[in-house]
Amino acid sequence: MNKQPVSDNQRIVGISRKDGGLRVIETSSGNRFLVAKSDKTEYLLKIGFLLQDRDIELLEGQFAKEGAMRLARSLLSRRDRSKWEIRDSLVKVGIDNEEIINYTIGILEEYGYLDDRRFASEFILYRMKRRPSGPHFLKRKLLAVGIDSDIIEDEIDGFFSKRKEMDIAVDLVLKKFSPEMERKRLIRKVNGFLRLRGFRAEVVNGICARLARNEMLTG
Repeated sequence: MNKQPVSDNQRIVGISRKDGGLRVIETSSGNRFLVAKSDKTEYLLKIGFLLQDRDIELLEGQFAKEGAMRLARSLLSRRDRSKWEIRDSLVKVGIDNEEIINYTIGILEEYGYLDDRRFASEFILYRMKRRPSGPHFLKRKLLAVGIDSDIIEDEIDGFFSKRKEMDIAVDLVLKKFSPEMERKRLIRKVNGFLRLRGFRAEVVNGICARLARNEMLTG
């Protein structure tokens, strides 16, 4: 976001609360600034206040840096996050300074609060305990939160062997489908179900072939 020059359009028109004692200040020009509520920032938290050059410098610099770190730590206190999620959350509240974003992420990485590889590993374990899925589904979910594809491939390969993926898929089929279902309809349903859950084609085809030979769900 390009900040507007100081003018009457930089009058504060909105203040919204965020967790962790944070506030998002909105100006009549459409700019947003994240600040941590404190004695230093209290004077800014007034509707109608006209921002001056020094105020803008602080809101874009020192106050933004302090607010960014507090927001990131607040988010991480609830659950693990990817670097992309932290970046996205900062941008959404008006922090668009790359130096501040990179500084915040760098400090959190240095102290072990942010780790995309750990995030991917724990996501896979959590998902497989709660709602087992295939590697394609897991990859889509992890890519959506900005995890590097090389990390995803490493972690998925470390979790799944071909045998393990097959066993998981077979277990899901045995739990979900009745042996009384008409065979062709059963194969069609199983095929769609397993593909939707992100299992690899060779696993899906192998299970459907076994069903066609009456080697599963025989009742």
